[in-house]
Amino acid sequence: MCLALLALLPRVANLGSFSLWLDEIIETNQASGSFGGMLAALRADAVHPPLEGVFAWLGLQMGLGESARRLIPIAFGIGTILIVARWAARRFGRLEGLLVGAAMALAPFHVHYSQELRPYSLALFCAALSLSAADRLLDSVDVPHIAGFFFAVLATLYTHYLSVAILAPLLWLAIERAFGEEGEARRRSRRLLAAVPLLALGWGLAYAPWLSVMLDARRQKMQRPPTRWRAGALIERWHELTFGTDSHVLGWTGLLALGLVGLGIWRAARSAEGRAVLVGAVSGTLGVEVLLQVSGHWSEARYMLIGWLFLAILLGLGLAESCRRLRALAIRPVLRGELQFVLLGTFALAAITGIVWDYAHRSDWLWAAKVVVASARPGEPVFALNASTEISLEHYLARALAENPRPSRSSIALISLDGSFRRLSESWPENRYAILVRRGRGRGSEVIQAVRSGVLLAEDAPTKVKIWLLGPGERRRAFPTAANALNTSGNIRREPPRPVPPRLRPRPEHWEPLARLLIGSP
Repeated sequence: MCLALLALLPRVANLGSFSLWLDEIIETNQASGSFGGMLAALRADAVHPPLEGVFAWLGLQMGLGESARRLIPIAFGIGTILIVARWAARRFGRLEGLLVGAAMALAPFHVHYSQELRPYSLALFCAALSLSAADRLLDSVDVPHIAGFFFAVLATLYTHYLSVAILAPLLWLAIERAFGEEGEARRRSRRLLAAVPLLALGWGLAYAPWLSVMLDARRQKMQRPPTRWRAGALIERWHELTFGTDSHVLGWTGLLALGLVGLGIWRAARSAEGRAVLVGAVSGTLGVEVLLQVSGHWSEARYMLIGWLFLAILLGLGLAESCRRLRALAIRPVLRGELQFVLLGTFALAAITGIVWDYAHRSDWLWAAKVVVASARPGEPVFALNASTEISLEHYLARALAENPRPSRSSIALISLDGSFRRLSESWPENRYAILVRRGRGRGSEVIQAVRSGVLLAEDAPTKVKIWLLGPGERRRAFPTAANALNTSGNIRREPPRPVPPRLRPRPEHWEPLARLLIGSP
């Protein structure tokens, strides 16, 4: 119960302070219609298998709002922690189980993806079920345990393509038992290994309806090239998978994670279950990255979610090993207790640093929509620099308009430039003000350079969202000789735009100052 409460707190503390981001909005749109329409949309998109989409559709059919829908992946996340903690306690010891659970409960990576309306939390839950089911099956090879293991793995495969990496540690564990144990345990494990081809055939047949979709996904054009790994990128990925801060410098949190994982590796290498954890960590990180490089796909930390699961176990094992070594020191008992308290406190501070840092960098497109509604006048175009910005902003414009109704305006003319300088010229009437919304860099550098003298209405520095006010002067400087096809200067009176209310400039941010204090950033 205490472990569940520890996991629940950071996963609900900031609910309502951030919005859906692009992929969540796309999934919400896909799941907003009929069940058949949802499946058809997922097949056409082919980004992920359909199991999580079913839960998204059920949540929308129940009329759940954003925050309520996030409770579903949060529940899966807490379930994952409890399952893995129980498994670790069973195989490594009670202290190890407790600290593995605590490491997962406070892991910024898992806090983040336990809140996302995407398949990652469900995939980790199914992977944890598979690990537990495999362990039970190796202890007792019977029909109920075989069925439980079969369907747990099948659910994992139907949640995320790269979750196939869970099979490597499970197979390794069976091999260790088959050739390292004695007596009945060895015979059970060898019978199970002999049944692996039948299990693989069953998974293949059960996955056949989605196999063609997966193959079609491989033929899609990649949006980005494969990741080029340098020292800074490696350190950033290490932070993402451990204590969550976004930095190219190792820092004190990265060094702490290195030390604990190193001790965890030493502890894990001493048992069959521990060596299976090592295999899972390697196959779920390096193995997945090799697969991404071969397929020409870029890399993200979330693609290594199976590797993170076993990396978190190593982190917890390292923390437990540190505590045991401090207990064995030949010093006063009070001092031993104080040293353990300092260790656990330092670990908690590192984890909280990453959690708060993540809180500060969550998107809030509702805020951006409110800024647009408050600042744009009727008839003035609102430009989204690219399609992703348009989708994200459009999702919240109706809600922002409903919360700030005005008789003179019932809609916003939102136009996606898709990074096109020409489209800006064609869509921007002369002698009119306009609003430009952009996030990050990406395509559209020519547009940004052309209107750089505009007025910055609002900015959310952590997520790189900027909202600009563009006047007729910016248009004349950007297009000095162009003839605008939509010229309406003779019909529209020049008037300054209404200023953005101070409470919307900049974005209200509760977490950023605390995050910078903890990470030591100015």
